[in-house]
Amino acid sequence: MDSEVASILQEIAADRSHGASWLSRRALEALRLAAERAEADSPRTLLTALVMVAGRLSEARSSMPGIANYSRRFLSHVREARRTTGDVEGLRACAIGRAQELARAAEKALTDLVQLASTIIRYGDWVLTCSYSSTVCQALLAAHERGKRFAVVAVESKHGGRAYGEAVAQALQHRDIVVELVADRQVAERMSRVARVLVGTDAILRDGSLVNGVPTLEVALAAERYDVPLYSLCETSKFHLHGEFKVEEGFQRVPPHLVTCTVTEEGVMDPKGAAAHIRGLLRAEGTTPGST
Repeated sequence: MDSEVASILQEIAADRSHGASWLSRRALEALRLAAERAEADSPRTLLTALVMVAGRLSEARSSMPGIANYSRRFLSHVREARRTTGDVEGLRACAIGRAQELARAAEKALTDLVQLASTIIRYGDWVLTCSYSSTVCQALLAAHERGKRFAVVAVESKHGGRAYGEAVAQALQHRDIVVELVADRQVAERMSRVARVLVGTDAILRDGSLVNGVPTLEVALAAERYDVPLYSLCETSKFHLHGEFKVEEGFQRVPPHLVTCTVTEEGVMDPKGAAAHIRGLLRAEGTTPGST
């Protein structure tokens, strides 16, 4: 395996600073590099090398289905091209092009999601968020650029010796957005003044529940208690389609009845709508939906 591809694999496996969207794009970069640099004397050996890299990427962060989903789409296209391409360099060019197409699609999905999410925020809102999500930060910044003035409650979200809420505060305060950093234990008492909750999402599961960093479950329970709507921000590439799902340490599963809506690049879906969307994706693949 190429040394830079191996380095990206290690980076993805160890990274605890970036969100699932960023890591998915890094995975696509690894696939592009693998296609570009793999030593192969035939289309078959090139495909074998790419299958190995895609498998390693999917295993690196199994709780982030966006990586596996993009890897699966990449391999599906390359396998199809293999049937009609007898030249290794032709297949290589096809694989590189597909990785680049998926990377552009990932960027567009994120941009569309951010713009839609920014419309949810109202002038004068107090918006609460937890963990760290670059998608949430971008949505808040986009709302600010629209002329909306609001304030943000960033829950410290302490885990593994880090306070992820501090990263949220740093990302927003330099744009003159008011941010109040609160301890995890203060979530319930602070929720009474909040208009809405926005959280990032590492995965949407087949029942419409979401997975995100701690303390998202505690935030969701407090939001339910105070009747505050909770929106998860999630590209459809992060919808979990295949296999069992194991929640990583430092992450939590939030049941669907605590989620108001999931904002995606394709629109806003309630948990039942998200679950139906996943069933539709599985039917399109010819896969029988199973339990999560």
